[in-house]
Amino acid sequence: MTYFANHYFRLSSARLRMCVIGLAIACAAFGGDNTNKNLNRAEHALKSGDFQRAEQIYRELLTKDDQNLEARLGLSRTLLKERRLQDAFDHAARVIAIDPLSARGHALLGAAVLASGDFRLSVEEFRTALSLNENEAIAIAGLAMVDYYENRTYPCIIGLRRAASIESG
Repeated sequence: MTYFANHYFRLSSARLRMCVIGLAIACAAFGGDNTNKNLNRAEHALKSGDFQRAEQIYRELLTKDDQNLEARLGLSRTLLKERRLQDAFDHAARVIAIDPLSARGHALLGAAVLASGDFRLSVEEFRTALSLNENEAIAIAGLAMVDYYENRTYPCIIGLRRAASIESG
């Protein structure tokens, strides 16, 4: 009888461990879904022009996880839209400090620098972004804007069309 009791309790504790592991995995999965849902909500708010709402969502995500690079990039882009250039620059720079190969981070850094008036440095950042991802729409649009400012309208139009087609597709 003791053999069967020991065998039964061993199975029960194994089942308990499996249940606990399964529950932990489910909690992690649902937490990730919530983060993804919030990222999608923030992106939708940003695209619809509700910059304050997008900023609020991105900041809430960063409060929960300071290392969330997608939220930090989204916040940088939102701040750039609000013309808060220093803050946009700072958040993009923090992403690049963590992930130097972030094409979006370099593109946002270039956009902040371009908006502040430094064409040369912005072109370097845009080119870095495009060397990492040739379809980085923000970098393509940024270089097109440099073309515009330097009175090269045809390359500007081509670049802006390409960026728009990438962003919408």
